[in-house]
Amino acid sequence: MKKNKFLWLGVFLLLAAAVPALAHETVGQMTNPRGDSYDLIKIEGTVVERQTMPNIAEIKAADGSEYEVKLGPAWYKDIDVKEGDYISVTGILHQDGDEKELAAFTLIQADGTTVTLRESLGRPSWAGKGYRGMGMMMPEARAGRDDFHCLDR
Repeated sequence: MKKNKFLWLGVFLLLAAAVPALAHETVGQMTNPRGDSYDLIKIEGTVVERQTMPNIAEIKAADGSEYEVKLGPAWYKDIDVKEGDYISVTGILHQDGDEKELAAFTLIQADGTTVTLRESLGRPSWAGKGYRGMGMMMPEARAGRDDFHCLDR
């Protein structure tokens, strides 16, 4: 009987330790032309606060973790996200202490609509097609440009 109690206690402790890891899952890697690598993560949760200036959604995940999700400029796309919606976001996590900010690449809204906010290399969709005069240069040629893939825009 005592062995069973210790077994269940061990299982409970393992599960309790795993819960924080469930806040987000790594779904891939992104390497920009400069060679900087980032983990792409997916977060699902409920919108607890919504701002349009700046265009931000505060999401609370199932484990209670909160993330500030940057959704790009308010003028770019009609993003239909409001408090109480359950959404899924894929992007790059920037963490400073307890502050967790996510630069969103894709957003799946409560109605199932997918909104793409950044291309696979992290370039914002609202930046246009001109690559700031760089045309269709190969990524290696753009590698020295510090302004090419700024994730806070």
